[in-house]
Parts: sequence; C-alpha cells; structure tokens
Amino acid sequence: MRDIGERIRSGRFDLYLTRPISPFVYLVLQQFQYTFLPRLFFSVFFWIYSLQNLQIKWTVVAVFHYCVSLLSAFAIFSAITVITGTISFWTVKSEEIVSLLTDNNYGLKNFCDYPIQIYSKGIQFLLTFIVPYALTGYYPVANLLGKDYPNLWIAYISPVIAFVMAINAYIFWHIGLKHYGSTGA
Repeated sequence: MRDIGERIRSGRFDLYLTRPISPFVYLVLQQFQYTFLPRLFFSVFFWIYSLQNLQIKWTVVAVFHYCVSLLSAFAIFSAITVITGTISFWTVKSEEIVSLLTDNNYGLKNFCDYPIQIYSKGIQFLLTFIVPYALTGYYPVANLLGKDYPNLWIAYISPVIAFVMAINAYIFWHIGLKHYGSTGA
C-alpha cells in the first residue's frame, strides 16, 4: 500500500485489475518478501525471550487478552495502512500522507514509542481514538502488566476499535477502487 500512488501514476495499477484475484489481495500478497524472514526470526526470538522474563501472572484471561490485543493491533495497523494507501485513488501522490501516519522514524506512529501520558490531552485523544496507535501497545500492555494508570479500561475497547477500523478501511478501499480512473499510460 505504501507505493500504490506510484503504481497509479505509472498505469501499473491497471495490471492489478486484470488479474483473476482481487486487486487488494494481490497488493497484499505482493508485499511479502523473503527478506522479511530474518526480521521475523529475530522478532519471534525477542518476543519469546521477553515473555519469559516479564513478571506477568499468566492466567487464562491474561492469555486471552494478550492474544486479542495482538490481533487487534494487527487489524489497527493494517487498517491505517489501507486507509492511507487508498487516499492515492484521489490524490495520486500520497507518499507524504502515508509517511506521516505510518513511518517508523518520523511519522505519527513514532509517538507511541513513549508512554502516552507524557503528551497533552489532545495528542492522547488523537493517538487513542482518531489514529489509535495507543490501542496497539500502550493500553493493552499497561493493563497486562497491572499498571495503575488512569483510563486503562480503554485497553478493553481495542478489539471494537480494530473491528470498526477494519470495516471502514474495507469500505474506503472499495470506494477508492470505484473512483479509480486509469491514467491511460
């Protein structure tokens, strides 16, 4: 989704429309590369190491909450990526918007590398309800670790927000796809 604008500008997106599978599925499958395997290996290694060393009382409820939080985070990240990529159907060049919301180094996503409480109430609201990156890590992890922070009930709404965002991303994608007009290149 990050480079969909380039595909639209160059006319290569038309090829996705002629394939026997959905253009969305084709775009997603095309993103997977073997170069992600080392990154995946190290991620799983450190994830297992961290889980073994955290002082968490693992109950059935905690394991369930953890699994649901992981799936919710995946859905939220994916929905944000789809929504920002879909903007290309109207703007054609949306790399800056995509970077603003999804880039790890200088985008809005970078705000969630720190506890959300250090930000003003407006930024907290933005990161919780508008572009809900705080629901992908901060609230679920604080709840799982048993922290006594205010508003931790928000950790329990992340599946609902993830579901709503996924549905909205799906609808927005289809609206964008209907709006698409070939560049004629």
